[in-house]
Amino acid sequence: MRSGGGKASHGKITFELATRTLTIEDIDVAPAQPLLANVKVAKVTAVGVRQPDEAHFSADSIEASGVEVGFTSTERTTVKANYKIPQISARDFSGPTRAANAPPSGSIIDMYRFMLAQYATVSASSIAVPTVAVNVDAGTGNTGSGDYVYSGSYG
Repeated sequence: MRSGGGKASHGKITFELATRTLTIEDIDVAPAQPLLANVKVAKVTAVGVRQPDEAHFSADSIEASGVEVGFTSTERTTVKANYKIPQISARDFSGPTRAANAPPSGSIIDMYRFMLAQYATVSASSIAVPTVAVNVDAGTGNTGSGDYVYSGSYG
C-alpha cells in the first residue's frame, strides 16, 4: 500500500501470552486510490489468537470499536459516503493475515469485485453489528443524500 502512495498507521499494540489476546489501537488506513475507502478503527481486540499457517490466522473472538469508513466516488458525479460503526463482534473468526493487492484500475466495478473477494476469504460462526450510521453526500440537488441508520444485528 505504501509503495502505491497510501498511508497506514497504528497506535499501541499489546499481546497477552496467557490468553493469546492481541490488542491494536488507533488504526488509520488511507489508500492513494480515491475509490478505496479510508478506514479508521479506535481499537481491535482479538482473543485466542492462533496462526495455523503463514497466510492465515484465527481467533476465538474479535471485537472492533470506533470503526469509521469513508469513500468518495467520482465516476458520474461526486458522491461521498461515511460509515460509523460503534461496535463489531465476530466469533470463531478465520481469515488471511494480509489483504490482497488492490486492483490498479479505479473502476467502481473493480473496487466492488476487490471488496467481495476480500470478504470471501473470511469465515466466522457469527458476526454482530448492532448499529451502522451512514452519511451520504451526493451533491446539492442530487437524490440519495442524507443520513441513514441501521439498528439490529445479524449473526
